Amino acid sequence: MFDRNEKAGGVLTYGIVPSRLPQEVVDQDIAAAEGLGIKFQLGKEVGEEDVADFDAVFVGTGLWAPKLPPIPGTDLAGVYAANDYLRQARESKGEFEHGKKVVVIGGGDVAVDCAVTAKLCGAEDVRIVYRRTLEEAPGNMVEFQYALSLGIGITTNMAPESIVGDGKVEAMNFTGRKGVVEGSKLTLEVDTVVCAIGQGAEDQSKVASVKTNEKGGIEADKMGKTDNEKFFAGGDIVNGGKTVVEAVAEGKAAAASIVEYLQKGAK
Repeated sequence: MFDRNEKAGGVLTYGIVPSRLPQEVVDQDIAAAEGLGIKFQLGKEVGEEDVADFDAVFVGTGLWAPKLPPIPGTDLAGVYAANDYLRQARESKGEFEHGKKVVVIGGGDVAVDCAVTAKLCGAEDVRIVYRRTLEEAPGNMVEFQYALSLGIGITTNMAPESIVGDGKVEAMNFTGRKGVVEGSKLTLEVDTVVCAIGQGAEDQSKVASVKTNEKGGIEADKMGKTDNEKFFAGGDIVNGGKTVVEAVAEGKAAAASIVEYLQKGAK
């Protein structure tokens, strides 16, 4: 198993807050895999040449390319993509520049994770801003209620317009989208902006010669089969970013396909 990170576990290790998934649980699963004889090669940026001699290859690279809104100011210091923000929090065990006044853009569970992380790390003022209604948000309502219980504010129907500051974030501007707030303006004084609007796929051609979709994800069927019989895939790089449970299920389906492929005699 190849992983370019120094520690195995992927998004479980680097992208999910400890309050949701303690590292000890992840380490236990990694140890169980090692106990089965699986060899880990960590800190390795993988290319096609590294997998050329294998009879079958499973690609579960996930979605790690940061995604920022197409607005002015995203190049200022203090602007983070969600996965980078959560990774810093996880690796530093909370001892990082999380900001005092934090705004999180997005309406999914990752947005809530970022906001909760900022609050638990000591941020004084944390607010989630989402461009649609709360009813339209993809995040779990229980998670939103937890955020509210921590004193995290939630503002809806406001779309990001620009981030302003002199080298460093100082404020963020929003525009009302619909209803009573349509066309209205909102400016928040903040020192940190976290963009939790999804992640993108990195260039998969570096690893596998397989068909990809318009978003760069790998095209695979329900059993993890791609258009290249040697390569199988599953998880976020195929489904566009869903749950860990779904990724595990897709990995198991692909494993069954790999076993069938090898038993038939890989070419």
